Amino acid sequence: MSTGIISISALIHGEPDISTALFYIGVASLLSIFFLYTLKILTDTRAFKLEFHDNRRFFGFFTISAAIDVISTRLMITNLHPLDYILFIISVGFLIMFSAVLLVSLIRGKIQFRRDTVTSDWLNVSVALEASAISISVYYQNVAPPSVITYMFIFALVLAGLFSYASVNFIEGANLIKQMNKMEFSGMFFINMGAGAILSLASLELLMVPVPFSSLLTQQVLNFLFPAGGVYATLWLPVVLYRYFRALSDFKAIRYRVSQWAIIFPLGMYSVTTHYLSKSFQFYGIFNLISCAAFVAALSAWALECIIAAHHIFREWMIAEEENETESPS
Repeated sequence: MSTGIISISALIHGEPDISTALFYIGVASLLSIFFLYTLKILTDTRAFKLEFHDNRRFFGFFTISAAIDVISTRLMITNLHPLDYILFIISVGFLIMFSAVLLVSLIRGKIQFRRDTVTSDWLNVSVALEASAISISVYYQNVAPPSVITYMFIFALVLAGLFSYASVNFIEGANLIKQMNKMEFSGMFFINMGAGAILSLASLELLMVPVPFSSLLTQQVLNFLFPAGGVYATLWLPVVLYRYFRALSDFKAIRYRVSQWAIIFPLGMYSVTTHYLSKSFQFYGIFNLISCAAFVAALSAWALECIIAAHHIFREWMIAEEENETESPS
């Protein structure tokens, strides 16, 4: 998902070669995830099922739906094909399935929505909902206008993402204020910024879809959410910068964690959203500068995270080799 959104950002910033390379890397990564999960289902079904009741791991499944949507959107931007809807139908299928599992788990108490259990991982739900809204909207901007049911479904996705974002962000905001100095550096601070940016972009994309009926209310709601999401995402920048530069003072804090990939997606998402904000309101100059800066930061963070991940894999491999040599008979 992170690689895909940077691919889109590279495309709109006039870097097609970088965009294409990142696109194929993103596709390869997504296929690798599907392969590994399929392997896990076949070899360790019990462990796989346990992830559906884990307050942190479960929400990673929603990134699968969002990643398919990002890939679908990137394809449709450059070469819309009548069969592209198959991709977002698959992503929506995953989204509905994971949402149903989440609802059942909440009802049964397997996953609990409380101040001490909610983390920014829950925002993956909001991101997945808005990502689906974006990919479906992009499709219907270029084909026949959607039916009333389809349009309202997209609108419902936007509102559901907003509700999820607001609910989780309220608790996360309270926890953040209370534990600001105790929390270590992680991608959670960026996710809040990215969720606001993707809400903004989803609202804009739906605004550009031909409305199959006369509804002033839906247009007013979307016209409000588009700038509001962008502004709220920007309000998180001071928190992000504070935590990032605080971590730089202790280089040991910047070690490999899977959660740190979460830093990349919001930066790329913020870059894309700011670009469209500048076009929509014709506020060029500073907005374009911010958009370009966010793109460069996202691409740099992606490259750095790849280096850190490669170093981590090499280090683990060396440790494993040393342990094997120690255990082997002389």
